[in-house]
Amino acid sequence: MEECLVEAYEEYARIWLQTHPPAPHALEAPVSSVPRLFKVVEVAERLGAGVDWVYARIQQGELAVIELGDTRKNQRVGEDALAAFLTERTHGGAEK
Repeated sequence: MEECLVEAYEEYARIWLQTHPPAPHALEAPVSSVPRLFKVVEVAERLGAGVDWVYARIQQGELAVIELGDTRKNQRVGEDALAAFLTERTHGGAEK
């Protein structure tokens, strides 16, 4: 009985893969290329700032976020967006 179920599942999987090839973009970008995402509270901790201050930067369009849902708690800041935000706000220092 168990062998019959395994064979049926394998046949189903084979047919499904033939009729549902992977999307081209699924093969192009390895998982390692997905940027690290931070919760707003993590960004606040990294910057030594308050969560409300970070949300204000987001609201003013200074800090880009990725929306993963309908509420503020579902916003994420990409590592690259955080780096760009810090670069934009970096002033002074010795030029080399």
